[in-house]
Amino acid sequence: MKISKKNPLIISLIGPPGCGKGTQAELLKDKYNFFYIGSGKMLRARVENENDFTARKIETCLNQGQRVASSLVMTMWINRLEEIKNKHGDHFPGVIIDGSPRTPLEGKMLEEALYWYEWDNFKPLFINISFEESKKRLLSKYNGRGREDDNMEDLKARWDWYKKEVLPTVDYFRSHHNLMEIDGTQSVKGVYQSIIDSLGLNDNHKK
Repeated sequence: MKISKKNPLIISLIGPPGCGKGTQAELLKDKYNFFYIGSGKMLRARVENENDFTARKIETCLNQGQRVASSLVMTMWINRLEEIKNKHGDHFPGVIIDGSPRTPLEGKMLEEALYWYEWDNFKPLFINISFEESKKRLLSKYNGRGREDDNMEDLKARWDWYKKEVLPTVDYFRSHHNLMEIDGTQSVKGVYQSIIDSLGLNDNHKK
């Protein structure tokens, strides 16, 4: 499939902690010149650029591995979609949404937003790994990322929340949007190629 600038490709990358969503989002963004919407990156930018109540509470949530309110996250990425629509209309390759939607509510809100902005080429991708693989990748004793919330207690809490909220979102997309599931235990290159194949993208596409 060649990328159409008249029908932008909207990709949602979701999966459990440590599945490599961010890495794959960056690879796709760089290769295909997609716009990038990352909830984590936007939240961290809010903390760095502001010193109000919300910024301080976001910082606490991020440091403790807690979930930031859906209303705040949705507002941030809908504002970004609005900015893209106003500046570029429908004449751009696509958008990667990294790590959202995180709940069924956010999934339905994303559907409404895409309908509002008249973008119907939506492809949700689920990068799947097990808890054991997540633990191996993220905990410091396994040479993980070194993030403050990459410890066993917080990781278990994040997985509990993932099972409660994110997996129902995956099921919703599976039944409504032909969700594509990717084996996240492959190498970074292997996961990337599986995504390219699933989306039917032409890997020789130039920016």
